[in-house]
Amino acid sequence: KNQKINNVILKEILDNVKLLKKDCIVTYKRTICDENNSEEENILLKEKRQLFYTNELFHERIGNTLDFTSFSYNHISDNLVFSDEEIIQFSRKTLNPHYIHLDKYYNKTIEGYPEKLVVQGPYMLTESIKYLQHITGIKYFSKITYKIKQNLFSNEPVFIKLSTNTKELKLGNNKLGSVLTLNYI
Repeated sequence: KNQKINNVILKEILDNVKLLKKDCIVTYKRTICDENNSEEENILLKEKRQLFYTNELFHERIGNTLDFTSFSYNHISDNLVFSDEEIIQFSRKTLNPHYIHLDKYYNKTIEGYPEKLVVQGPYMLTESIKYLQHITGIKYFSKITYKIKQNLFSNEPVFIKLSTNTKELKLGNNKLGSVLTLNYI
């Protein structure tokens, strides 16, 4: 599908659907181009995403906190807290109106989550990249790979650890461990 948002054109192509018993992995490719020139050389972003879908209700995972607590970093952010209002606003701006980002009661009664909103993966990624740009002074990165390891809920304080030596970033806290990991070039 092609969708015009602001001054860019978003193109998404479903690449693969892999069934795993009750779950599935959906892979799609996304390209973002300038609306005035969508030729190959004017691509602003190429992204390949793999999304894991399950029909199981949420159960709190005991994450490996060691990957976060023992991570060797040379920069650390202040606490970040994603409020309900910010999460809802991000859904509006990005045209991403999923219930899990909008309705705490739905999350508790239908999904089995705590009665909190789920922070969008792209929102966590956006804030991580902003921090990365601020610290490194780099405006554009050649390549970013990231993985969201678990859900983050509204009003849960997290912070970002960055190693400019290994070009690695982790968003999380000492209780949850890593929520998002990112590598960049």
